Amino acid sequence: MATFAVTGATGFIGRALTEALLSRGHQVRALTRHPTPGFSPLITPILGTLEDRASLATLVQGVDGVIHLAGLTAALNRNAYFKTNAAGTAHLLAALEKQNHQTPLVHVSSLAAREPSLSDYSASKRAGETLVQSATVPWAIIRPPAVYGPGDAALAPLWSLVRKGVIPAIGPPQARFSLIYVDDLAQAIVRVAELLAQGETDEPSCQHQLIEIDDQFIGALGRGYGWDDIATTAEIVFGKRPKRIAVPRHVLSSLALVSQGIGAFRQMPAVFNLGKARELSHPDWVANTPANWTHMGWSSCRQLRDTLAYL
Repeated sequence: MATFAVTGATGFIGRALTEALLSRGHQVRALTRHPTPGFSPLITPILGTLEDRASLATLVQGVDGVIHLAGLTAALNRNAYFKTNAAGTAHLLAALEKQNHQTPLVHVSSLAAREPSLSDYSASKRAGETLVQSATVPWAIIRPPAVYGPGDAALAPLWSLVRKGVIPAIGPPQARFSLIYVDDLAQAIVRVAELLAQGETDEPSCQHQLIEIDDQFIGALGRGYGWDDIATTAEIVFGKRPKRIAVPRHVLSSLALVSQGIGAFRQMPAVFNLGKARELSHPDWVANTPANWTHMGWSSCRQLRDTLAYL
C-alpha cells in the first residue's frame, strides 16, 4: 500500500482515478479548491490550488508518488491555458523537488500535446510536458487520447447523435483517432504510478518515458478508429447503421467562431473554439506504438463496442 498525491481529483478522469487507487488499497491525498468536494471519506483533502505553494508543500509531503491530472481544457485566452497547464505544473514540480528529489511524478497530459501548433490548449500541454522532462524527480508522462465514459460531457453529444442514427464525420475521409474508456485509463495511470513508486526501472520501463495510450483497437484503416469503424460499431450495438454526414472544415470553423463569440460575450470559456476546430480537423490522432503494457501489467478491458450502449 502506498500514499499518492493527486491533482485534478474532482474531474471526470480524477474521480475514476481516485476510485482505482482506493480499490488497489492505496491512500489518496487530493488537492481541492473546496472544503466539501464530495470525496470518499477515505481520501484526505488538501485545500488549495496549483498557485498555492503552502498547499502544494502539504500535498506532496511524505507521499510515495504524485499524479498530476489537473489542467484547463477550456479558457478565455492563451495566458489562462498556460497559467494552469504550464505554470501550475512548474509550481507542483518546485514543491516536489524541494520536498524529495526521489518522489516520482506521473504527469497526465494529452495526445493534443503532440501537435502544439494547432491550439493554445495543445501548446500549453506541450509546455507542461517540457517542464516535466527537465525535472530532477523520476517521471513518466501519459498522453491519453479522447477519453469517454458515463458522466463525460465532452463526448456525450457525439454518442447521442450516434444513438439517433447520425455520425458527424469531421476531418478528411482517412481521419483516424484513438479512444480510451475512463476506467481503463485510470487503471493504467495507477499501474504506472505503482511501478515508479516501487522503483522498478531496470527492464522496459516507464521512468522518463512519454507514453501514448489507447484502447488498442485496430480498425479498417489500421490502429485506431475511423468514422466507418464508429458506424460499424453502432450497427452492431444498435442494429442499424447510422448515416454519415460530412462536416466541412469551413462549417466547423464557423460554428467555432460563434461558440467562441458567445463565450467572450459572457466572459466564460468556450469549450468549442477555433483551436478545438483545428484539433478536430487533424487527420491523425492515433496513439503511437504504446509502452510495453504487458510487462507493466495493464491491458485495455473495453473498446467502444463494449461500452457504446451505456453512454
